Amino acid sequence: SLTGTKPYNMFVVKYTPTGSVAWVKKADGAGTNAFEDNPRIAVESEDTILVTGAFKKTASFDAITLNSAGAEDIFLAKLTSKTQASCTFTFFPLTATLRNEVTFSMSPNGVNDFDTVVGSGFTNTNPVNNWGFIRWANGGITLVNGTISLVDRDDLGVSIGYSASGQVLVDSSGTITPLQLSFNNNGFFSRGINNWGSIVGSYNTSSASNGFKRFSNGGTIKLGFPGASSTFPTSINDHGMIVGSYFVGPPGVQLPQNGFIYYQGKWATLNYPAALFTDLIGVRNKGVIAGNTTDLNVAFLYENGQFKTIVGPKGVGVTVTGISSKLGIIVGLGGPKGGFVAKCQ
Repeated sequence: SLTGTKPYNMFVVKYTPTGSVAWVKKADGAGTNAFEDNPRIAVESEDTILVTGAFKKTASFDAITLNSAGAEDIFLAKLTSKTQASCTFTFFPLTATLRNEVTFSMSPNGVNDFDTVVGSGFTNTNPVNNWGFIRWANGGITLVNGTISLVDRDDLGVSIGYSASGQVLVDSSGTITPLQLSFNNNGFFSRGINNWGSIVGSYNTSSASNGFKRFSNGGTIKLGFPGASSTFPTSINDHGMIVGSYFVGPPGVQLPQNGFIYYQGKWATLNYPAALFTDLIGVRNKGVIAGNTTDLNVAFLYENGQFKTIVGPKGVGVTVTGISSKLGIIVGLGGPKGGFVAKCQ
């Protein structure tokens, strides 16, 4: 059932051949009779409907609200069958009080299957001190001396990140080992690690940035999306599937940002519908992909050809920064609510 907020509301419903409802979308908005005068509807595909009409004050389409700049404005909306993921959120503060009343501000980057979050943070002192941190499932915080940031962590307790002198690996005992690639480069950044110890990230050349996969034995291969000027892998699962983003075009005009999947030597583009900037940040062993659209401000999961949006409690917008390999635990930022870990389906 649908409940409209005004006397006139619009809905689009798709029925299956047997007469059951496959999906339904509605659009309305407080303070408007936008859909009083029979808006025009066009079918683009079996799961996409185009709608146009006029509205006053506001018109709402899912999480997107349009505000009229005049007495009456025209809207064009594209309604699809994308659904919202069902998520259970646990929020945590992004500040912690250290010894001597020093405040440590945190930004979460990655998470493993034990709800252990890693990230970067800084103090409110002068001068500022930067550390990578580990947030344990019980809420305890450990600052990792010798690091500036931690970006990901596997289920064996191995983290990757960087220090003042370069990229590092931090094992479960806290021992820090510098990371190197097996070929010359102008600097590199690690982004993801799987439970086999394989690491993905990007390296710089004199003219561009390209991707790499570093095996646990130190051997490294280069990765570049065909025809792309820059490739940025962000995550690798235990089956070797890699996701990330790529750009086409010279520096300064690299639009749009495209998501990619790389698996068993084959490349594929994966972009969120209507987005100019798709940032894929993680992939589970089951092939479920997490990401964000920086222009539409949408966090999402992608599974079996379908996108599901990730929305916080009471419609709070979120940004996802990582997803664990086996259980699919998601870590991210929830605006004023702070950081979060979540389980979604």
